Amino acid sequence: MADPAEIRRFAAVLADWSQATGRPVLLSWLGGEPLLWKPLEALTRTAGTI
Repeated sequence: MADPAEIRRFAAVLADWSQATGRPVLLSWLGGEPLLWKPLEALTRTAGTI
């Protein structure tokens, strides 16, 4: 199971990279049944605002 804190940290790294390069980042949730994972919605919202 993925650690939500690590996902937030990685989303921040991606946001920094995107800002530094001017290139967009596409984040995909893959593997198993990601829509059944309870933290998914909140993490998706957080990743979209970082």
